[in-house]
Amino acid sequence: MKACVVCGAMTRKRCGRCSAWSFCSIECQKAEWPRHKEACRIEAAIAGCLRRFEPKRSMGQCWVCLEETSSHGGCSCRGDAGWVHVACATRVARTSPGALPGGMDSEAWLVCKTCKQLYAGGLELALCAQMWRECCGDEVKEAYASASLAARLRSHGCLREALGLSRKSRQVFSRTFGANHERTHMATVALASLLAGAGNAREACALYRGAPVGGIPGIEARIQYADCLRTLGETIEAEKVGREALGESERCLGQDHDLTLAAESSLAATLAPSEESEALFEDALARRRRVFGPDHQETLAVARNFATSLATAAAGKGRGIALLRDTYRRSQRTHGANHPRTLDLAAVLARLEIS
Repeated sequence: MKACVVCGAMTRKRCGRCSAWSFCSIECQKAEWPRHKEACRIEAAIAGCLRRFEPKRSMGQCWVCLEETSSHGGCSCRGDAGWVHVACATRVARTSPGALPGGMDSEAWLVCKTCKQLYAGGLELALCAQMWRECCGDEVKEAYASASLAARLRSHGCLREALGLSRKSRQVFSRTFGANHERTHMATVALASLLAGAGNAREACALYRGAPVGGIPGIEARIQYADCLRTLGETIEAEKVGREALGESERCLGQDHDLTLAAESSLAATLAPSEESEALFEDALARRRRVFGPDHQETLAVARNFATSLATAAAGKGRGIALLRDTYRRSQRTHGANHPRTLDLAAVLARLEIS
């Protein structure tokens, strides 16, 4: 039994849509509905995503409680090191120094303690959602958690809910820190990226143009701006912006920095199909495998883009399909068979094999 969120009475009844909030009566639910409405839609989306990762059978031993579990972190751990219950990982996150809501370090929730890589798949979403719930009531901390949850919901295909969270967090940061604060700029770039993913490329470009021009936020904004321009078919301007971003990132951050590798991959996609594009893709993929590992989610994303670029040319189709098959197998192991990224790889592979 849980306490009703309105009157505090103990009850077994929960919201019929999201099953996350407890209400003892219809009257209490109606009284809370104006505040619960948005959270209900988000909770329902989270529950729908997590159903794709429901355990089929026990697979390994939880590294916290040492009991059997079927929940793998989707990180870079191998053997039994990556198996953990969601509840156990939540307890570990709560006791970590700097964990939200006691501090502003969301890595306590989202990064595996063993391999130091981000969680992926169902465990990543479940922990991020729990972090967001525990920050409700503190506007600024909730905005930080909302920004993280928006990114995870986007990766699972819930763009509407992600956009709502992203807009809200940007408004809070702008009101709290000011329009020119770095955190506000980062929220602006995140919102623009979501808008681009939702098909609203022109509104996204307008936000990118107002983003900062210097530092890491500026580099990240220009990389995504180049991607957005490419979507609109403005390849000449996209190439110009992409080369500027790559040059500044190499100069300021080094060739092996994550943003430099992202800029290199973005420029390669803009230039495809061409010999320069293939060379850039090969270099970016080799660096990501060396720096992050062959099963890292960003490495798999670059491999996917490189494979599809190769497969568009008749001479490279066989090589592209082989790379895509390997990427699909790694994604199944890392993200799970039902993760949107794995399903996307399966669809692309099937399309290329029959074409």
